[in-house]
Amino acid sequence: MNITTPLTPTNKRYSSYSGHCLKVEGCVTLPTTYKDKTLDVEYTVVHTDKDILLSGKVSKHLGLIERVHTIAEIDKYPELKETTGTLPGIYSLKIDPSVKPVVHGPRRQPKALAAQIEDKLTEMEQAGQIAKVTTPTDWVSSMVVVVKRKKKTPSLRICLDPKDLNVDIKREHYPIPTVEEVVASFPQATVMSVLDARNGFLQIKLDYEPSLLTTFNTPIGRYRWLRLPFGITSAPEIFQRIMDNMLEGITGAKAIMDDIFIGGENEADHDAILKKVVPRATEYNLRLNFDKCRVKKSEVKYKYAGHIMNKNGLKPDPDKVKALRDMPIPKSKEDVRRFLGMIQYLAKFIPGLSDIDAPLRDVVKKNTDFYWEKPQQVSLDKLTDLCSSAPVLANLFLSNVTAAATL
Repeated sequence: MNITTPLTPTNKRYSSYSGHCLKVEGCVTLPTTYKDKTLDVEYTVVHTDKDILLSGKVSKHLGLIERVHTIAEIDKYPELKETTGTLPGIYSLKIDPSVKPVVHGPRRQPKALAAQIEDKLTEMEQAGQIAKVTTPTDWVSSMVVVVKRKKKTPSLRICLDPKDLNVDIKREHYPIPTVEEVVASFPQATVMSVLDARNGFLQIKLDYEPSLLTTFNTPIGRYRWLRLPFGITSAPEIFQRIMDNMLEGITGAKAIMDDIFIGGENEADHDAILKKVVPRATEYNLRLNFDKCRVKKSEVKYKYAGHIMNKNGLKPDPDKVKALRDMPIPKSKEDVRRFLGMIQYLAKFIPGLSDIDAPLRDVVKKNTDFYWEKPQQVSLDKLTDLCSSAPVLANLFLSNVTAAATL
């Protein structure tokens, strides 16, 4: 390392692992950057051919390492591991009797997936999520097979296609809080956790008649859902109401769907809130996805809106921002709509968004052929730049760097 900054004399002496003393020339403070974070770090300059070493504190503040508090913290509450994931009560679906029922035949599925689909249906039946139907039903929806290829061995997910059924189901119109409202509930929070409910809606039992409404066709016959399936228009509102009832009266704990946020002013305050949440969750028989729980963090991610919450408020998820910056130049209206859709998630961070993205919205208007000219390129470039600079990322950790300059 070439150092042009004058060294500060020091009396420090260090011994290597082999017992030999290292000659210390002095100390120097240098700006050190990793990705989007910069710290002024004090280095001790010695004679050695070894690589430069950073302390644990510096590495943590730069984001090179992270102190992990996950399931180890929840291990203090073994009762959470004994819950079975069946929330109290049996729930119904309100329907509009004027809507005419629709019956769909089984969709054709790839022959290569036939055995896996049958195995998955059997697995879900044994788990008490679905049951075979042998009697006539007014409603029969289609089955959707989602193939997950993130792992080496692809896995299947069986879903209901309730497009027509949702026309018949009446909404609960129960309010679901926004991530901004949750952040406003923890104005002094510095220690945060997020507990993830496993399989969300599938922890809600359906009454018999509503269960028949969810009948769906498969290549091996009809099944009905015994639990509230994903995709039902009223499902988020039903689940939110249950979660709000579970957390009622606990200050510092809020739920958005299947995420429970806990925010404390300090570690002791956080732990006190967690000790109140655990008995409620146990009483409600709520099952958690322990692999996705994040405990005692300085910031946590809200998975649905792609925001990160910390003591300063909200900031965009860097992964989402990177996806925006990496998008190629649009070549069709659909490409422009996709870009505008991603930008909307950052709308609250971009002042004057409606003026900046106007040329892009002109392109996607009806009865307009796709075109791409200088105003569209300027608009796209400006939005892309705003995604990685203030005012969009004003809440980044960098705002606190000066306080931690000398570690």
